[in-house]
Amino acid sequence: MAILDIVRSLGQRKQTELELAATAKQRLLVDFNKAVAEHCAGREVDQQAVSDYLETVAAPEKTWQEAEQECRNSIKRDELQTQLAELVAAKSEMVSERRSLELDSRWREGLVLESGPLAAVAMRARTIIDNATKPKAAMFADWRTALRVVEDTLDRIELIDVEVRYLDRDITRTRVAIDNLNVVAD
Repeated sequence: MAILDIVRSLGQRKQTELELAATAKQRLLVDFNKAVAEHCAGREVDQQAVSDYLETVAAPEKTWQEAEQECRNSIKRDELQTQLAELVAAKSEMVSERRSLELDSRWREGLVLESGPLAAVAMRARTIIDNATKPKAAMFADWRTALRVVEDTLDRIELIDVEVRYLDRDITRTRVAIDNLNVVAD
């Protein structure tokens, strides 16, 4: 029984030594990664952490250059993710503005038709029957002004469509760049 206890004790001691060695290696790796991150951020690097890792670990998992490139890719990926979010938000805002302008344009086109020269007689008869059209007619007494506003609105809608196409292109390019960084990281 005593021999079995001694063997177990030695086995447990060896297991404890292996666990401590693994923990120490992990601690060195964490310190090394922190030093790389500091370097990528442009701050002072803990050279001792770097040399401890490179000297102590028999087969380092990554070299300084590999770790630095990985860190830079991570920073670039974060920047691209932020840029992508901004582009998507800008596109959403443009699409919303376009819808609003489109509705406004349709309403104004209706006013132009109601107050244009061909509708003048019908409008006079209508104002006698229905006073609800008076405020609309008063807003655009000059139908040419109303038509110009409609044309300007339609021009703005066309510009928004062009801007949205450019945003779509930029969004696609940004997503491709992020995917490329993810492939490099894998």
